Amino acid sequence: MRFRTTVFAAVCRRCGPWRVFIHPLADLWRFDLSVGVWRQIEPTGDLPSPRWHCTVASHSPSRRAYIFGGAGIGPDCFDRSLWALDLDSYQWTRLQAEGEVPPSMQGATLSFDAEHNCLVLFGGLRHESPGDATMSSVWVFDLAASRWHCLEGGERLRRRDHVAVYDPCIKCHYVIGGQVTNDVANWYAPGRPVRSVAKIRSVESSRHRDGEVIAHCRNREPSVGCGP
Repeated sequence: MRFRTTVFAAVCRRCGPWRVFIHPLADLWRFDLSVGVWRQIEPTGDLPSPRWHCTVASHSPSRRAYIFGGAGIGPDCFDRSLWALDLDSYQWTRLQAEGEVPPSMQGATLSFDAEHNCLVLFGGLRHESPGDATMSSVWVFDLAASRWHCLEGGERLRRRDHVAVYDPCIKCHYVIGGQVTNDVANWYAPGRPVRSVAKIRSVESSRHRDGEVIAHCRNREPSVGCGP
């Protein structure tokens, strides 16, 4: 068994006499938990552009990590692709998703739902109009069908800069904390803190004969609180 974790992206700050320069990176680092050592990885494949504030989820059965969103500099600064990293070969792949894809965003969360073999994208700060700056949408990516589907999570899920985790024992997603701001693409705008914990009891999906995935939250207005 290998005890290690992998980290993608960072921010480089260079302080001069008068200015501070901030640049996104596309670095890939591996931390060996057994010996406590960091090592930089040189990945292969179709590489994602440098970015900050992207969201990452791991998929243990396939030994893959997925990233989405974030912001950077240049023509791919608002990338809307879903990227997969093979955690054995460290090869990147840009996934070709079917149908509508999520808008460009940062400050969202991505978690793996083992019950339905899908990735779940909660909230985030929208980069481009139209639409609310802080989103309440839930995007579900079916890994078997390579298709996104969007549903509305309700006001209790509207947030950015939060934390989300999936509990496989009780098959629930928890969305924790965050804030709500009103300026599209303004990462630095002060916002209203969200102190609640939203519990999503299930994100279900079913396939039609044409392969289209339809997803919905069992709790359209998630329960809020810290209890089970």
